[in-house]
Amino acid sequence: MLRTGGQYADAANNLSLPTWNRFDAGARYAFKVSEKDVTVRLGVENLANKIYWESAQGGYLTQGEPRVAKLSGTIDF
Repeated sequence: MLRTGGQYADAANNLSLPTWNRFDAGARYAFKVSEKDVTVRLGVENLANKIYWESAQGGYLTQGEPRVAKLSGTIDF
């Protein structure tokens, strides 16, 4: 879980962003292929696909990413 406290979006502290939580998850599986170590990883960010303002800087707001899945693999030679 990633949690960010509320923050102000402007220098005068007139506009504030609420606190938000984001849930991520990941898994990996390790095995051998022809006596080589292989690892496969799967990660998912923003499991709930929540819409949120990630940050504010210089009067600009940055919206958080939607649900994202990442797949990667490594082979040790």
